[in-house]
This record gives sequence, structure tokens and C-alpha cells, in this order.
Amino acid sequence: MRKVCPQCRMAAPGQLLCPTCGVPIVEVAAQTTVLPGLAIPARETTVRGPTIAERLISAILAATGGFFSSQLLLDAWAHWQAGVSVHQLPWGPPALAITMLFAAFIGGLLIGAGSFRSIASGAIVGLAMMIPVTACDIVRWGPSAVPRLAIAWLIVPLIAALGGRHGRFLFPPWTDVSETVGRAPIEPVKNKRRERSEPVKIAWLRIVGGAALAVGCTVWAGRIREYILGTSGGLFTVDSRLQIHFVTWVIASLAVLVGGIFAGASTRAGLRHGLLVGIVTCVAIFVIYSFVVREALPAERFFAAIVGLAEEDANSPSRVALFLLTNSLVLSILGGWIGSMLLPPTVQRSRLDRAAV
Repeated sequence: MRKVCPQCRMAAPGQLLCPTCGVPIVEVAAQTTVLPGLAIPARETTVRGPTIAERLISAILAATGGFFSSQLLLDAWAHWQAGVSVHQLPWGPPALAITMLFAAFIGGLLIGAGSFRSIASGAIVGLAMMIPVTACDIVRWGPSAVPRLAIAWLIVPLIAALGGRHGRFLFPPWTDVSETVGRAPIEPVKNKRRERSEPVKIAWLRIVGGAALAVGCTVWAGRIREYILGTSGGLFTVDSRLQIHFVTWVIASLAVLVGGIFAGASTRAGLRHGLLVGIVTCVAIFVIYSFVVREALPAERFFAAIVGLAEEDANSPSRVALFLLTNSLVLSILGGWIGSMLLPPTVQRSRLDRAAV
């Protein structure tokens, strides 16, 4: 006979109470591994992870946003160095192609981690990524972009599927390693109904705080840019209007992204919190610049220059709405997802029953 704890199975010879759990020690046979009738059921804590739809949306946004943001940065650098678009430089098209493939691989890597259907999920991410890329290239270049887009439609899903497979190798599902660590006996299911998970509470204060940060920095992006240039002591200078618009856009975009991260941190619904921040931010900025300021949004001018629209000082509600939907809303959703992934919700730790000890 040996003395063990019925809850944690720790051997405790010569003890009346378990030093870890504080429950009475019992005597069992030396070969016994299960204590029927004496084991205290462990308290079940169910932590809801992201669903396949949430992970798929996150991977698509990460791949598409990563490619478009990299393209804008390369285009801004090309304008700064040579005064032309990145497409007009010899290394421009190969660099954009490599950037697209790398973004597709990262998206597949995200969706393939812990997924049983990693290859199919990665291919879906690649196909979804090509939809906005195709639309933008056709609008910008016309029918001449169709041949290279046809090649991209074949290669990008394959690279994303490869990333999904690699993601499963790096982060395999639990069942792939369950044979190594052992599996607890599964009790028969008495009720086949799916139990409802606890509803996720919306952190409205953090949503308001993130939206206030995003709106304030977007509205005052021009003043923040002038303050940075004035206090840099000549270390930070701009040489063209495009660079001025680029710095303004970066300030506004970072503010929206940080606002979404602030709202989605330590919550199980980061995408939902980021979406709410984006909706509040877009509505507030649209109302301010359409009915109060009645001027062009400073961050919008860089967006207009990149897509080939004419620069205007007067307010244009349609252009403001297009900028907010394609920039602020997407960045806030991405920020909410990043906040929930980097800063997941904490689980309350169980304490030792002092009275039992």
C-alpha cells in the first residue's frame, strides 16, 4: 500500500494532508493508477479559441494587408529615390512578385497552425488574397495586367498552401502529438447537444479609448507631422509633397492600428473589438471632415496619390469614405486581432484551500 493524493496523484508518505492540494491522503495499492470513487473531479475551465472563420479572416487580412502595405512602402521609397513609381524601375516588378509570394506564405502559415486541413485552408487564403490584388491591378493597368495575373492566380494559392502545410509542421494539432504524451480516458457523451459557451463581454471603455486615439491622431496628423519636423533638429526632413503625405498617412495608420490593439487586448473577441473601433472611428472622422472641417483629409492625400487620383484640397465625401473603408477599418480589425493574439485573456489561478490545510 502507498499513500497518494486523490486529486493530484502525488505520493505523500507520512502525510495526512496533501502539501499541494490540502486534501486528505488515502492509501491505495502499489499498482493502482486510478482511484475509483475517491478522485475529486477537476474543475473544468473551457477557454474558447478562435473559430476557423475567425482564423481564416485573420489570415486573409494579414496576407492582403501585408502585400499592399509593402507595395506602398516600396512605391514611396521609389518616389523618394528616383521620383518614379516602383513599377517603372528594373527591380520593381520582381520585388513586388517576391513580396506577394512572401505575404501569401505568411497567410498560409497562420491558417495552417494547428489545422487538420492546412493545405486546403492555405489555398483558400491565397485565392482570397488574389481577389483584391486582381481588382486593383485591372483598375490601374487595364487589360495589360491580365497575363501576369493569370500566372499569379496559379502560383499564389500554391505558395499559400505550402505555407499552410509548413504551419502544421511547426504547430501541429493536439491529436498529432497525443500518442506521445498520452490521452486521458474519454467519458461517454450523455448529451449530444453542443453546450453554449459563455458570451464574450464587450469592453466598451477600451473601444471608446481606442477610437478616441485613432480619431484624434488622424485629425491632428498634420499637426503631429509638423511638430516632429520642427523638433527633430534637421535629422528628419522631407523633400517632396508625396513624402509629406506619406508621413501623415503613417501617423494616422499607426494610430488606428494601436487603437485596435488597445481594444482587442486581453479579450477573446479581438476581431469584434477591432471592428467596433473601426466603425466608430470611420463614422467620427467622416462626420468631422464632411460637416465640420470641410477640407481634404491629410492622410487621404497619400492614398489618392498612390492609386492615381487627383490631389484636391476641397472635401470629397466619396474619397473620404473610400479611404476610411480601405484603410482605417481594415487596420482597426487587424489591430484588434493582433491585440487578442499578443495579449490573450488571463485565467484566474486557483488557490490552495488554507482552511483544509
